[in-house]
Amino acid sequence: MAIISDNSRQEQGGEESLTIAFSNGDLKTLKAIKEKWSFKDEESLLKFALAILTKGDSKNLYLSVNGEKVNITPAEALLNKPSQDAQEN
Repeated sequence: MAIISDNSRQEQGGEESLTIAFSNGDLKTLKAIKEKWSFKDEESLLKFALAILTKGDSKNLYLSVNGEKVNITPAEALLNKPSQDAQEN
């Protein structure tokens, strides 16, 4: 995987912006999802994904896969590790 995030943040029109470059398999996957779901462009796809994550009231998502409800959660490697202080409380 290769998602390259430019950690420099810029102000555009009074709002903070972040540039992310997709390449390799991530770009292929993004394009495949765009086609599968008939999004007009990648920006629309990402806005939809963000809306789904924003609407959720927990850290679980449920999808229908072959007619079965499947729980989707982020892999541990993708999450911040809890701080030592949080583990002690």
